[in-house]
Amino acid sequence: MSSKTWIETGRNVPSHRRSVVFAVLSGMWRMIGSSYQRSLQRQHLTGLTDHQLRDIGLHRWDVELELKKPFWRD
Repeated sequence: MSSKTWIETGRNVPSHRRSVVFAVLSGMWRMIGSSYQRSLQRQHLTGLTDHQLRDIGLHRWDVELELKKPFWRD
């Protein structure tokens, strides 16, 4: 019985491992994209006037609180 891994034998990656790796990488990519979008939206809020913020139901202190959040937090 051989103790070599599939990498050492030169065989292709088993399909179930490919799907797991794809799922993990896909999830990470979505998380990075979501975090980036949140960061852009938070930065956009800083450019709004107090009147514009009131129009969307926010105050300047709401924006300040939002900007203090880490980029990964909703």
